[in-house]
Amino acid sequence: MIWIDLVKGISILWIVFFHFFNAYANDRFPWFLRGGYFSKFLSVCSPHSVFAMLQCRFESVFVLAIDFGYHAVGVFLVLSGLGLTYSLAHFVDPPSGWTGWYRDRLLRLYPMYWAAHIVYLVTPFAWDGEPIDRRFLLSLAGDRFFPAGTLFYYLNPAWWYFGLLIQLYLVFPLLFRMLQKIGPVAFLVITGLVTLTSRYLFLCVLHVDGAYVQGAFFGCRLFEFALGMVIGLHLRRDRVAFERRLFSTPVLLIGVAIYASGFLTYHSAATYTFADPMFTTGLFVIVAHFASALGRMRSIASPVARVGFYSYGLYLIHEPLVLYLGKHLRNFNLLRFTLIAWLIIPILAAISMELERMINAITEHILGRSSRREAAKPLEPGQSVS
Repeated sequence: MIWIDLVKGISILWIVFFHFFNAYANDRFPWFLRGGYFSKFLSVCSPHSVFAMLQCRFESVFVLAIDFGYHAVGVFLVLSGLGLTYSLAHFVDPPSGWTGWYRDRLLRLYPMYWAAHIVYLVTPFAWDGEPIDRRFLLSLAGDRFFPAGTLFYYLNPAWWYFGLLIQLYLVFPLLFRMLQKIGPVAFLVITGLVTLTSRYLFLCVLHVDGAYVQGAFFGCRLFEFALGMVIGLHLRRDRVAFERRLFSTPVLLIGVAIYASGFLTYHSAATYTFADPMFTTGLFVIVAHFASALGRMRSIASPVARVGFYSYGLYLIHEPLVLYLGKHLRNFNLLRFTLIAWLIIPILAAISMELERMINAITEHILGRSSRREAAKPLEPGQSVS
């Protein structure tokens, strides 16, 4: 199923470029949610010729596509649920028991996560000087969610996703048992209701920090993870039939419609209750179709899939580096910045791959464990994860 690694690769590269671009843009371009996006973009460009007008319109669409990159994090939630469930779908319980399952998962997650903390501390040009205090120890333990106001974006904002994964891993045995007992349809209905209720309470009743809706409380993103679990179950039961349905034209059109409809949820806090489930569901279908098409171009598909397979390391270390580099490219025009960014991003990806492989090898050597594909396959941005 090469398309899964391609989905990861596309998504993590989109996320990295999104963070890179935000550091470069520094609010010089209008944000599409504030209304009148295209007219504001034209006023920024101030085109004085037909060619300049065409260039400005192309840039406005290009920037808009980049700005949608923050939605790609949800795709990794689907992939996380997919990977975990696919590996266990033929079992009542994990062969090594849930204790062994937790051990394997945490040994996959934590060593590279700890290494990323060290990389951050010893990279002075990327370090923004945020105080190293008790929050550093809480972050090392995986607590990126409480208290959300001080820990969610601490040191490296991208690490908030790690805290969400830890929460979902903790409840995964319960979710897996639910899926086995009540079936996919009822499972999606219940997890969907839990998600919408949680989001509504935080958004419209409690009015708490928005970080809780983004991922500091797992219940607000539960449906996306549960959707991945159902997909993983169906892939294990009948991969050919499921892929035939997934990659059909009607499903693509439905995915596009769901994703586009998600933008209507920005009108109020009540409608935003539906935002992340809609964006993630639609975008997963769209990116999966794009990945399937990309898979036919082997020269491109192979490196993108490789990035996807090792995307966990890139997710953990990229943000401070691209924020620093983006700030130093602000005097360049959009075209020159884009060309330079896409020269730098593959270098970062290659470095993160080597670092991830090295950390995995050290972990296996210390623990006397042989390398196993199932244990090593990334499950976040990316593991087979603004």
